Amino acid sequence: MDDAVRILGLESVEAREVFWRGVFDIHLDPLALLDVNYRIVRVNHALATALGCREDDLVGKRCYEVFHASSCPVQNCPHTRLLSDGCAHAEELDIRSLGGVFWISVTPVFNTEGDLVGSLHIARDVSRYKALEADLRVARDAMAARAEARARELGLHVRFEQLLVSLALDFGLAKSDAELKRLIQSGVAEIAAAGGYDRCVFWMMDGKSARVAARYERAGAPLE
Repeated sequence: MDDAVRILGLESVEAREVFWRGVFDIHLDPLALLDVNYRIVRVNHALATALGCREDDLVGKRCYEVFHASSCPVQNCPHTRLLSDGCAHAEELDIRSLGGVFWISVTPVFNTEGDLVGSLHIARDVSRYKALEADLRVARDAMAARAEARARELGLHVRFEQLLVSLALDFGLAKSDAELKRLIQSGVAEIAAAGGYDRCVFWMMDGKSARVAARYERAGAPLE
């Protein structure tokens, strides 16, 4: 009797045809029926096509050899976990033989006596979703960076406004030209520090012309 039929408990020809043709072979995702020794018992047409071979070429081979070109089960193998606890499992894996990232789900298969005899292995291609996810992540990071830069710009603008108002009030309270000059020089230094500038110049209008009233240059600033 066909091993796949034995595993699923489908002992009649009619039951076999209903399952393979009506459920298994028409499935668009690559499917494989695995036994407890990691051997492939049956595959559907989609899997054979994806691997570029005939369905019969895969029967009897170890799943990790076919999917991962490995000599043993890979880390995070859902079939390994299923064999351990008899429960369904799923894992996102990069399967090079299929050419992409796949969401692998395995469902336990029991015989008529209730013994675990293998799993139904389904591979769903999520490569396009992963690419979209990466694009969205890049767009999100770029948006966050722009928002952060804008927030810094607005914060600097507000700080400048505050400094200018404060300096204007201080200038109005100056009692002498020397004190006014000192306040202007101090204000220029504060503006430079707030903006992270190496140099800052304060101009004052004198009639229709402008003159430099104060100049600041950070110690050690590179020459222009």
